[in-house]
Amino acid sequence: MLQQETRCEVADNSGAKIAYVIRVYGGSTKTGKFTRRMAGVGDRVFVSIKKALPGSEVKQGDKSKAVVVRTTKATRRPTVRT
Repeated sequence: MLQQETRCEVADNSGAKIAYVIRVYGGSTKTGKFTRRMAGVGDRVFVSIKKALPGSEVKQGDKSKAVVVRTTKATRRPTVRT
């Protein structure tokens, strides 16, 4: 799960290596003590590029929209009855 101000690795061929989450567009809020918007797999986020390869199409400091494709938190799937 990603939230605002999270640094994450980029998994595409744009040349970006590290991105910083500025805003979570999709996702849900957790109930309880904190109500932060959390992004899971498939949710859209707005990121700032913090580290990029030299000569790539994106530069350090560029802002872009991204989709979360991988998280360490397990994804619950509905059980399928056959």
